[in-house]
Amino acid sequence: VALKKQRAELVLKNCRIVNVFSGEIEEGDVALEGGYIAGVGRYEGKKEIVIDGKVVCPGFIDAHVHIESAMVTPRVFASVVVARGTTSVIADPHEIANVLGIPGIEYMIRASENLPLTVHMMAPSCVPATSFETSGAEISADDIAKLMQRKGILGLGEMMNYPGVLAGDPQVIAKISATEGRIIDG
Repeated sequence: VALKKQRAELVLKNCRIVNVFSGEIEEGDVALEGGYIAGVGRYEGKKEIVIDGKVVCPGFIDAHVHIESAMVTPRVFASVVVARGTTSVIADPHEIANVLGIPGIEYMIRASENLPLTVHMMAPSCVPATSFETSGAEISADDIAKLMQRKGILGLGEMMNYPGVLAGDPQVIAKISATEGRIIDG
């Protein structure tokens, strides 16, 4: 399809395309095949939708969000942000974990399934956020290791305890080590 040796499943015709690499708006078609963009330029499609100069741009990714801070469920959150162009988020549910612990994280994972928004979840690293807080739960290195085995957990969320990292605090280092080399935020 990209080489124009076969027609695309779907072509968006006569678009103004936001090029996120160059920062320019280009005119052309967008060829889609198997749910992926196969090419931008001039294409023929089995199905064609004439856009007539409307702007087409990729979905936005929010790289760090606390869905529960919006005080709505993931479904309601999705209905608001998708309508404004965000198609994926990387969520750190540490606020709900501060109150409910692992059951709160499990709720956020379940409630984020089958939405029009792709939600990648991080395992909260600092529950409670500081030793001065009174929280409803605590997340240990063992808990993080178990969370890393769950589908939908991308890595370790916002490591706010940078003094513990710098000082080599054994509990903090154990949490980082429990990620098995996955993404660590903060």
